[in-house]
Amino acid sequence: MKKEIEKEVVNAFCPYCLKDISTVWVCKIESIIGLRYIYFCGECQKSLGTFQNKIKNIGRVFSHPSQINSELKNPLS
Repeated sequence: MKKEIEKEVVNAFCPYCLKDISTVWVCKIESIIGLRYIYFCGECQKSLGTFQNKIKNIGRVFSHPSQINSELKNPLS
């Protein structure tokens, strides 16, 4: 198993510590089941999720709940 860790600057929201975060740690893991990316909060170090592909706009995936609600109200804007 091969593992690499890198830091990304983002504009995201952590559902665990309930804070807006500016950094996320990305752990790239290669194993017999394939390549995986695990994202960790830069504040509380909890796992935000595991993905098969690297996410280009992580802030959009882990956005603040108020941004999600406004997008649902105005989906075409």
